[in-house]
Amino acid sequence: MLSTRAFGGRFFTLGVSLALVAILILVFLPKIDRELDNLEQSRFEFRLAELRTAVQFKQLELQARSELSFAEHLTGANPFSWLKGRLQDYPSHYLGEKSIEEIAATPGNWVYDPSRKRVYYYSLAELDFAERKFAPNSCLSFQVETLKNQARVAALKLAYVNDLEAESCFRKNVTHTAN
Repeated sequence: MLSTRAFGGRFFTLGVSLALVAILILVFLPKIDRELDNLEQSRFEFRLAELRTAVQFKQLELQARSELSFAEHLTGANPFSWLKGRLQDYPSHYLGEKSIEEIAATPGNWVYDPSRKRVYYYSLAELDFAERKFAPNSCLSFQVETLKNQARVAALKLAYVNDLEAESCFRKNVTHTAN
């Protein structure tokens, strides 16, 4: 039979153990949250660098074939299609060609909207980009553009586009899916 003293000692040990676990959770939870935000930032930067590299490779491909003038027709093209077949079919977190309204429930993903001819990223966490801080659940827009030198096409570029119309449309859809 257990004595009252031994029984009380077990509750004391259990209480101290639970208190230590609670303190560890309170200390490490903000750090884990911060690391997840850093991971989101890194994943965004990596994918953006990958898309910019795809645009540069497309430009080099056109230059090698002496078809750089054709680059003018690539304004608004889907740079994800240029990644297909290189290392894998499509990168992770790319949902394909869909309208921006369809990604409102899936933050942390990319989509190409063929009607707007832009690539959109719906942020999962706060992002630092273009000397700005974007709040979680922001929609960032990018478009393939041609740079001209006088009348001739000089280069292709993946440019950030401040798309307020898409952002407001996106916000409206996020609100509707949340309700």
